[in-house]
Amino acid sequence: MFINKGVIVSIKGRNPDNDQTIYATDKPIFKKPHVVLINSGTASAAEIVTGCLKDHNRAIVIGQRSFGKGNVQDVIPLKGGYALILTVAKYYTPNGFSIQAEGIVPNIEIKKKNEDEFVLRENELLHHLTSKKAILQKPQEILIDNNTKEPKHLKNEFIIKQAIKVLDEEIQKCPQSAKACYSYLKS
Repeated sequence: MFINKGVIVSIKGRNPDNDQTIYATDKPIFKKPHVVLINSGTASAAEIVTGCLKDHNRAIVIGQRSFGKGNVQDVIPLKGGYALILTVAKYYTPNGFSIQAEGIVPNIEIKKKNEDEFVLRENELLHHLTSKKAILQKPQEILIDNNTKEPKHLKNEFIIKQAIKVLDEEIQKCPQSAKACYSYLKS
């Protein structure tokens, strides 16, 4: 839907014979610049999509490092209504980064000056599955002042404003027809 060719995600486990690579096969429907907002609550399938868009340079990712749930699990039914959940593989982005316990690092990181909120990620859980590859990318940092007097219902407004700012910068690189279309949609 967002890319027309290349790897979407790879699945790698203990047995290389069972590894899979999922490829894009259709023409992208959405060809305009994208901004993806993520935070520590972004997990699993959302991380797969974000990693794909980021690795293919189809989106600028803004926010905070994602949760890091990149494992593939099988549910094996047992007697008495019980089940065994067995981790059998890990998800990897098109560039080969493991999502598991690492998460997706945004291109532009939104940080607060005063870290007073509780954030839990996969790599902080007891007995979490580790990743062999660390993501070596360092995001650009933008600091948020927690002492602003914005109303509570606009708490995340800053992230949206930053996303619009990045989109505006990307639009400046587009042809005039795209700029006119964006101006119309923005009004």
